[in-house]
Amino acid sequence: MLSVVLFVSDDPIMNIKLPVSGPRPERHQLTRGSLVLALLLASGCTSLDPAEDLDRAMEITAPRIGDAMDPSALLEHDPRIPSTRWNVKVPLDVNTAVMIAFERDTAIRVAMQEIVARRAELVDTELPSNPVIGVGIGAEIDGLSGAPSTAMIMQQLTWLWQRPFRMDAADARRRHAILSAANQAVSLNAQVRIAHTRVFEAQQDIDITRRQMEISEKTLQIVNRLAEAGENSLLDVDEATRSHAETEAAYQDSLHVLRLRQIKLLATMGMPDFSTEWETIGDFELDSSVPDENELVNRGRLLRLDVAEAAQAVEVAHANAGLADTRRLPDVGVNLGWHKGFSGRQALVPGINVSVPLFNNGSPAIAIADAQTRIALLNLLETERRVVEQTRTALEQWRRSDQQAHIYRDRVLAPAISAQERSQKAYSAGKSSLRVVLATQHNRYIAERSLLSHEANATTDLINLERSVGGSFQLPLEPPRVEAISPEAEGEDSNS
Repeated sequence: MLSVVLFVSDDPIMNIKLPVSGPRPERHQLTRGSLVLALLLASGCTSLDPAEDLDRAMEITAPRIGDAMDPSALLEHDPRIPSTRWNVKVPLDVNTAVMIAFERDTAIRVAMQEIVARRAELVDTELPSNPVIGVGIGAEIDGLSGAPSTAMIMQQLTWLWQRPFRMDAADARRRHAILSAANQAVSLNAQVRIAHTRVFEAQQDIDITRRQMEISEKTLQIVNRLAEAGENSLLDVDEATRSHAETEAAYQDSLHVLRLRQIKLLATMGMPDFSTEWETIGDFELDSSVPDENELVNRGRLLRLDVAEAAQAVEVAHANAGLADTRRLPDVGVNLGWHKGFSGRQALVPGINVSVPLFNNGSPAIAIADAQTRIALLNLLETERRVVEQTRTALEQWRRSDQQAHIYRDRVLAPAISAQERSQKAYSAGKSSLRVVLATQHNRYIAERSLLSHEANATTDLINLERSVGGSFQLPLEPPRVEAISPEAEGEDSNS
């Protein structure tokens, strides 16, 4: 199979050779008589059974989504049938949400069917073109006896020297489909985890807002009591009433936010029509151990599945370039005919058909293939650059949210709560103004919501950071590989 060496030094980005003009990219040579001979002698043929490819896709997926899950078993579930993993009376945890999503998702199954199609395409490219049979029976029209008859069988031979390149391209597309399916599964895992975190955040926000509403209601009651006793002005009553109404509005809004996020999570799980009368359970991920920036960037370049997909696209382009080279050669076919003449004499007529590349010598097709090869190499380079940018951005976003969460938790929240409680007591004792009470209540509310937001962001940013380096920080430093298929080896296995 085709082997493309893209990197020749420690920096994979800087060492991709990208000719945009001049000499053509390297490719297979046409003079490969030994390979053609081996193909003629080979008796094995790749199996249509895609089970091995489907299993390989899930083998790549499993360590990237958590060892506790078996994606192959989850995908055996009929996506049209509701999952039995979750009783809505029990709070939904994140792992259950991910497993249900795998059972119900259609995008992964579409990607798996693409693997099936690419396996079938590979088998199709191994097979020779079908022979053509022609038969002709004449009829006399001049009144004399006797009529000619002919029969011919024709076989195209061009496929012999095109077959290696077609197989290389088809096998690279098969490997690309396997990596794409795994990438789709890793993306789904991250999407569900993020959506679950946002639902859990919305639930916590409702609790915070409800507590703030209770505090503001208590303040309003004190203000009204003091106003009735003539110790407060109507202006204070108006201010307290407005503050309480704003808190009620925030509470009602938080209920809608929760429902919207539940709908989003349900849709990601493949259950968009499911009821929202349920809760989630979970926690925010803080104080996580994260590798340094250089290690993360190197992991992203080496382990990201979209980088591996782009590399497979380069292999497809190289194989197509080799196939385009065969356009320089004539199309060749052989035939064997049988002929019976008017007199009844019979004859066998062997023959050969050779096209003459007089008007089209294949140069346009070769130029197109060269351009597509350069495009594939440039796309690989751009993918590498995007990985670096996404990884560095994800790391900085996580650092920011994690730092803010620690600051608000350790230094902001406690003083805000203390100030609110002290001002409430002082106001009840007539030693503080209403404006101070309302300000400290608002500050506490903002501090609690800000801490919640930063903790949720730190969790989702961590998920995105893991996604940016391939799905997990624990992956071994080995690029995702899908072995090329050797028809001869498969034939030997089937014959043994």
